[in-house]
Amino acid sequence: MNEINNKRNKLLFVLGIIALLLVVIGATYAYFAVTTVNNFGTSTINAQAGNIGTVTLNGNSAQLNMSLTALDMVQGNSDITYYASSSGKTTTPTEEVIGTASVSPTSDTNTYHCTYTLSVTHSGTNDMYTVFSGATNKSAGQIILTINGVDYDFNDGWPTSNQVSGSFYIKGTQTKNITAGFRIINKSNVNQNYLANTDISISISLVNNSFSCTATEDYIRRMGTDETTGLPVVRIGTEEFYDITNAINYTNLINTNGNIYNYANDKSILLAKYNLYVGQNCTDASTCVPISTSASGYGLQSVDAKGYLGNWDNPAVGVVPFSGSNNTYGYWDPSNSGINSTYGTYTNYANNIYDTDYVTAPNYSAAFSNSAGNVNYSVAYYVEEYVNRLGIDGTGRLLTYPEANAMTQTQRTNGARFWLGSARSSSGVRNVYDSGDLSNNGFNYANGFGVRPVIVVSTSDIGAW
Repeated sequence: MNEINNKRNKLLFVLGIIALLLVVIGATYAYFAVTTVNNFGTSTINAQAGNIGTVTLNGNSAQLNMSLTALDMVQGNSDITYYASSSGKTTTPTEEVIGTASVSPTSDTNTYHCTYTLSVTHSGTNDMYTVFSGATNKSAGQIILTINGVDYDFNDGWPTSNQVSGSFYIKGTQTKNITAGFRIINKSNVNQNYLANTDISISISLVNNSFSCTATEDYIRRMGTDETTGLPVVRIGTEEFYDITNAINYTNLINTNGNIYNYANDKSILLAKYNLYVGQNCTDASTCVPISTSASGYGLQSVDAKGYLGNWDNPAVGVVPFSGSNNTYGYWDPSNSGINSTYGTYTNYANNIYDTDYVTAPNYSAAFSNSAGNVNYSVAYYVEEYVNRLGIDGTGRLLTYPEANAMTQTQRTNGARFWLGSARSSSGVRNVYDSGDLSNNGFNYANGFGVRPVIVVSTSDIGAW
């Protein structure tokens, strides 16, 4: 028994020694010093801000003049539009440059977003605007002031608070112009004697401290490829477009139809992703309400602007006629109820009846309207207004039938109905259904189709994402 106890004690003793040694050995590590060598040296952080260019807005004190005679306003000269210009009255559509912005140095590769506000005032010995405002037989499109392509119709009133604000994007190699114009139309069958002996002087100047610019990302930039259509996507500001330049063989189309597409090797042709939110909304074939120009998103693309989709379960949003019924300067000649000879004949209908000449034709913003007012402005008006809103160096038009026909059904559809810029008959215009099918309707059909612009820009203006 004692032997067993002795063994147990020895075992406990040994275990105790091991435990003690472990404790001692573990403790001794804390007292060892570690040799270090300093080879860190010196690191340097350098930072600098890139050169910031200077954007200068210069005015040129342009003077636009117009002097109308009694003969100008006689019945025999009805529907003639007179424009003010630096050299006096003219019947040629004219806007004069009143200011130019440029970047210094021109080698600057930054993009700048600039905003400005113009003061616009009027006066006169027998002030034309005041007299016109009090007239009872005035009408839309009679007297119009234009600033940077935006019309201010005397019939609707003067610019709010005598001010017009605008913005633009600019790079070092570019210049941006601010333009102004003034026009009076000798309205048919309208007594305008009240305008006799009136005059007007319109002064346009930059509001103090209202011009400012900030460096920003590229205003036009690539956004990758759309999975559904397979087309590259380009964004201009907040608006998105499909780049159809390489999806269509433009060489073949030009050989057949001529270059009605504004195509060139250094150009990109961009099709709006959605229709514009313009025109009117219809709940049935006879109940339509104009879209207010002050409505949120007015004049821009809208996923809801789909037109008439085959039934009235949903309203037809953003619908317009191709051109108004009593369209004096438009695509159809009212004297023979046929297509204007400029664009084709009864047997050879033009592939492109949308033409920039008609965008700047006499009084285009009213010439395409009918008695319903701006609801029935031509597609030309809405496209031109859209390009102005984008503030880009580019041109606008509609997709033509040859282009749409060269695209796949998936590529050309956006789930909406929209007009094409091509004639189908003496009174018909090509269009695209929400399914992507190609069809046609009468040019003054007002509650079915919307506006889907094509924008043509310089490829070099498109930045990488």
